[in-house]
Amino acid sequence: MRNRSWRALPALAAFMAATLGPALAAPTGLTAPEIARFQAVFGDRTQRTPAEQKLESNLLAAVRANALAAAGLPEESLPSSVRSFLAGQVSPDGFTFVVIRTKAVPAVAAAVEALGARNLSAFEAFDTVTAEVPLQFVPAIAQREDVLQVGPREEMETSSRREDRQALRPKIGAVTSEAVAAHDTTKVHATGIQGAGSKVCVISDGTDSVPARITTGDLPASIQALAGQAGTGDEGTAMLEIVYDMAPGASLFFATGNPSVAQMATNIVNLRNVLGCHIIVDDITYFNEPAFQDGPISQAVNTVTAAGALFLSSAANSGNLTHGTSGTFEGDFIPSAAPVPAAITTAEGNVAVTLHNFGALPYATITGSKRVSLKWSDPLGASANDYDVFVMDPTGTSILASSASSQTGTQDPVEIASCNNCTFPAGASPAAPRAAPSATTRPPRR
Repeated sequence: MRNRSWRALPALAAFMAATLGPALAAPTGLTAPEIARFQAVFGDRTQRTPAEQKLESNLLAAVRANALAAAGLPEESLPSSVRSFLAGQVSPDGFTFVVIRTKAVPAVAAAVEALGARNLSAFEAFDTVTAEVPLQFVPAIAQREDVLQVGPREEMETSSRREDRQALRPKIGAVTSEAVAAHDTTKVHATGIQGAGSKVCVISDGTDSVPARITTGDLPASIQALAGQAGTGDEGTAMLEIVYDMAPGASLFFATGNPSVAQMATNIVNLRNVLGCHIIVDDITYFNEPAFQDGPISQAVNTVTAAGALFLSSAANSGNLTHGTSGTFEGDFIPSAAPVPAAITTAEGNVAVTLHNFGALPYATITGSKRVSLKWSDPLGASANDYDVFVMDPTGTSILASSASSQTGTQDPVEIASCNNCTFPAGASPAAPRAAPSATTRPPRR
């Protein structure tokens, strides 16, 4: 087999292995075998059932933790990463947002709706169903033969959400964007060219303060959002202000990029096909966007550009190698002879794993990041090479966060571990050699 590169894209750093967690005190209300298997969830991936192998590892841990909690296990007994996931991804009434991959979208959507799902959306073009479902019903979804994988809400950010990008945000209020001076567009405006006849469409989080900006004269009253896709947040408002200052004669439209990759891809196509947009611009990064092939968003971009639209995506400010601010690593997997930390060995179920050699060390250190994503060169929806990511403490003895989903032939080649403001070593333990990068930035859209 040809040795191809493996890629990790994080906002933290990358290892490869599986989920961790200390042995938990035996809860009441469960049989001894159930207790043993539920406890193994936090430290032994080898015991996963075929249905559990379809679940993203942190979602799986949350499902099992929910079962343990129902049996009386105190929440404080759970690993901190699991508690964090439950707090951030599960609503007070027990619902969680899931992204379901399937080739049978109508059938799966109907089955999920029958479980009492909320905010259900079906995307046949992208083999995806999304919905909010009761956490306890997630295993039932994964048990369906026509379901390929089930994951939690896909993490994303807009280009304004990193602290190092705040200076790039446009001013809010009755002012002219600095972009006008930067591009010297007044010279073009003076010739009478101001964008008249062009439809410019923005994709971001939301446009909450558009009414206020219309009142101050910073935006026209004619702005239109794609039906049902106004979103929430205000980065879209800021982007629209820049466009309006640069091309005051253009017609402006908007669609959110939330809450999923499939929804953003669908909105890209609909901005062109439904609203007739000539120019589409976005500033959203989904951390699970592929690095080695076109995913749904890139496929949608290809569709609209082939139809004549111009698509622009914010390059953001993701650092660079020259100034030592790059958050990206890319290269072929190189086995390390270094011993595997005991915590990772336990998390992997005491099976043999191999760390990646980042050079002199079997880990990479990243400071003050929030997540690390690892991607390798297997096909989407068909990865059978199982890599994992571990976020360790500075001593390399404790796991702060991890992503250890199963790749058995129907899952995507991606792992994403999230940890707020961690400083840690990162390393990896894979199967067959693959090409991969590790980074804190967005993957390219071709």
